[in-house]
Amino acid sequence: MSTTIVIDTSKSLSNGTASSGNLPYSWDSTGTTIVTEADVSSGVGLFIRSDVLYISNDDIQPDIYQMATSAASPTLLFSSASLSSPQSVYVDSTASYVYVPDFDQSCILKFTIAGDGSNSQMTSPTGVYYDSTTNYLYIVDVTANVVLKWRPFAISGTVVAGVSGTSGSTSSLLSAPYSAYFDSSSKVLYINDSGNGRIIAFCEGSSSGTTIVGTGQLGNEATELNFPYAFSFDSSWNLYVMDTLNNRVQKFAKI
Repeated sequence: MSTTIVIDTSKSLSNGTASSGNLPYSWDSTGTTIVTEADVSSGVGLFIRSDVLYISNDDIQPDIYQMATSAASPTLLFSSASLSSPQSVYVDSTASYVYVPDFDQSCILKFTIAGDGSNSQMTSPTGVYYDSTTNYLYIVDVTANVVLKWRPFAISGTVVAGVSGTSGSTSSLLSAPYSAYFDSSSKVLYINDSGNGRIIAFCEGSSSGTTIVGTGQLGNEATELNFPYAFSFDSSWNLYVMDTLNNRVQKFAKI
């Protein structure tokens, strides 16, 4: 069994100076139990990033837990069939990736902030947008025909547009969506609804969207799109669409 010591380099020694063999800090010799066997049965790794504990658990079902230092108990971060015997755990400085050494498999595994390759809720993600103001990911699943709102490191997300497993052309359905953009100021989610040849907008909390460009029919006229794969807005909110099967980029001016 390996033993790991991790130093959090974000902490400084500003309150003291280590000199002449004296440590700058001291610690109470009596510890307080904050995680028990009932929470994590076989904890082997521990790392803190931005006052959040990340704990690796080497049990019958290996998994990774997270817990704010102010919280009462840890919650499951993810459980993956890829894990066999996790040891220590490390989270990068942007809290985007988790790195886990696996003792049995003799490898280092890297997990992303949303999903680990075994999550049944996410089938074929093609687009992602991160909104830093709300700390949510918007993940586009082309096969499931939905957009998911997903908190980083959560084990599941919430469908915010479309109906999972259902393709359609009504205002509440999507067909092969490819990308999305969330405007946090207006709380509007814009989606590239590729199979319907349109860009559709959903106000937050609404299950019905409004087509802003495209006709809902695939075509090559100036008002039509043919399987657009991407879009973006400039600083004046003019809309640019990668009209993929028409081999062109279309600009739609804001009016």
